[in-house]
Amino acid sequence: MTVACLAVIAILLAMSYIYVRAGRKNYALAILPLMLVPVVHAGAGVAYSLLSRFLTWDFNLFAIAVDVVALVAACTIFGFLSAKIETKKARMVFLIMCDGFTALFTFALVWSLIQELL
Repeated sequence: MTVACLAVIAILLAMSYIYVRAGRKNYALAILPLMLVPVVHAGAGVAYSLLSRFLTWDFNLFAIAVDVVALVAACTIFGFLSAKIETKKARMVFLIMCDGFTALFTFALVWSLIQELL
């Protein structure tokens, strides 16, 4: 799933760049938290190798915990970013789409880690 995370990061960076070039810097900033879960998941291996002597957890359990914390952080950031959206309907669409994507992506990552545990 690390390859999928890197692909999502590359696509989101390209989208952000396109928004900046189109003069929509606020849109570019608004989609950056979508990268939080993939970046954290991709970096979980490095963090685990640094912390493994202090932890008794398996890598998969560590990665699941880190992914869930990243999900909570990303959803919180989306909540703060949505405060700048004027209309309630646009705010709700932004939150549902961004939080939904992040939650589904995190679920896919966690599900693959659970499958490795079994």
